[in-house]
Parts: sequence; structure tokens; C-alpha cells
Amino acid sequence: MKKYINILIVTVFALVFFLGCKKSDDKKNNQISASEQKLYFAELPIAYSAVSHLAYIEKLYDDNNYEFKLMSLPAGPDVVASLRGRGEETAEAGSIAVTPVVYLASAGHQPIVLATTITSNHRVRIFTTNYTKISEDYINIKGKKIGVVLGTVGEIYLSRLLSKHGLSEQDITRINGKPAELKNLVLKGEIDAAVLWDPFLTQAKREYKNGIKLNKYPDRGQGEILLDSTLYTLAFNIVTTKEKLKTNREELVEMLEDLIESSELLNKDKAGSQRKLEKWLNLEDGDLDDFINTTDFEVYLDTSLMKNWIEEEYRWLKGLKPETVLPEDFSIFIDESLLKQIDETRVK
Repeated sequence: MKKYINILIVTVFALVFFLGCKKSDDKKNNQISASEQKLYFAELPIAYSAVSHLAYIEKLYDDNNYEFKLMSLPAGPDVVASLRGRGEETAEAGSIAVTPVVYLASAGHQPIVLATTITSNHRVRIFTTNYTKISEDYINIKGKKIGVVLGTVGEIYLSRLLSKHGLSEQDITRINGKPAELKNLVLKGEIDAAVLWDPFLTQAKREYKNGIKLNKYPDRGQGEILLDSTLYTLAFNIVTTKEKLKTNREELVEMLEDLIESSELLNKDKAGSQRKLEKWLNLEDGDLDDFINTTDFEVYLDTSLMKNWIEEEYRWLKGLKPETVLPEDFSIFIDESLLKQIDETRVK
């Protein structure tokens, strides 16, 4: 009997030891899992990303309880694709304008705008040459080949420009492509103009001028950057999806805090921040003067205005694609609770 009692005691101790070790291992594994939590953020290598990338330059993301992973993508539709995806290599959040948000929503997904980082009515412009005579009268755009990145602010800007001058989409030939591709096409003279933004506009003007001297590009007169500031107000936003917000809320709150600090640094030292951004975009000193002087850098959310912007662009998209179904409530694409958690005054 005593023998069996001893065996039982040994067995109990062994079991307790095993469970203790397992609990310790589970705790250790959980700690490792938490420390390996990653937030993939999709960003465009353009001036619009000033606030989010300055936070990266200043290493503001480094002190977070997760690992920040920056994904640099060529155009808004690529950010949309990353937000739609699943798995480790897709993005939990990204920075895009309202137009890609609407395209994402119309495809059956539910994007969520968390905050706006910059606003400006000078950010979407056209690069062309005076050979096209578009600058003399926008009616001269009729019959021309115009480069535009579909699914972005460039598309709606061009659409509004045509409408303002009594023209339709059928009056031009739209050439879709990535910004860098369109820049090269217009430099070579294969298209007449391109709807672009910085750094591509600044690069196009300089490369065209230098290229003519080197006989690299055909001389089609002076390069011109055209703007109608009445057509579009750019709001560049931090966007996630309903599904990803549920699983990454704490990380997204931390990131918004970093973006607020970044915007404050930028506004405190615009000259120094400009130089850092120009270096990042491979630009020369002073290339971003217009961008810095005509852009508001503030992390905020105007819920009513954002709702109106989304509705306006949704209705514009339905005009292009009649099969588009308009939501009954456009506020479902906005979540102000994260920013309110940080600072209620940033929600208007």
C-alpha cells in the first residue's frame, strides 16, 4: 500500500511540475508573441506622406509596443490593394486621399477613415508644355492624350476640369499608369499632359529642361505646371478597414499619437522638416517650397466634412459607373473614437 502511495505522490509532483513548466512556457510564448506584434503601414513616396514619413525619419514609431513596418507603394490603388489583403504582408493601415477610399468602399470592403494629416487645394496639378496650348485655354485639352492615375485624386481632378470647360471623358484619351510612368511618357512626348503631384511634377519640369539640352527629349516648348485650385481640396488620411480596426486598435491609437507629434514637429520647424523631406524624395533644396507654404499639416478629423467629401465622390463614381450602389449612411466609413481617445479637440 505504501508503495502505491509513494508512486501516487511522485506522479502528482511530476504533474504539478509539468503544468508549471507548461504555464511558464505559455507565458513566455505569449510575451514573445506580444513583442513580435507588427503593424504594416502602406505609404506613398510622395509629398502627401509628409507627416507619416517625418514620423519615420524622426524614429517616433520606435518606442511603441509593436514593431512598425513601413510599406512603400507606388500609387493609391496599390495602398487600396494592401488594405484589402490578408496575411502578414498586407497593410493594417495606410495613407490615402478620399478617392481611393471610395473605390475601396464601392468594391464591397469597409474602409475606415481615422484622421486627416494634410489638406491643400494646391496639390493636384497638370504637367504639360506650351506646345499643347492647354495653358492658353483649357478647351485645348480636347483631343489630347492625358495621363492620369485612375482611382486617385488625379482622376476626379481631371473629371472636374473637363466638366468645368464643357467637355466629357470622351473628348480626351485617358492614359492610365503609375505616376513615374506617366511622367516619363509626357517627357518623351508620347502623351500631351499628365495629372501629377510632387515629387513627380518638380522632377518632370527639371528633367524636361535638362533633357532638351541633351537632346534626350523632343523640344515641345517650355514645360508648364498648371493648377485650378477651385477644383479639388486634397485631404490625405489615415485609413484602415473595419476588420483590421478590431484587431489593431491599440496599435493604431499609438500610431496616431506619433503622427500628432510629427505634425507638431513639422509646424515647429518647417524649414528643417522640408529639407529632410526633400532629401527623402531626392529633390533639391527649395523644391518643396510651394508644398510647405500651401499645405496645412494637422492631424484631425472633421467628421461632417469628411462625410460630405465621401458622399460627393461616391456620387461622382456612380456617374462614371452606374452600377455603383450608394450607401444609405456614409458615416459608416468614419471612426472618430480613436482620435477622441487621444485628444477630443482634434475631432471637429
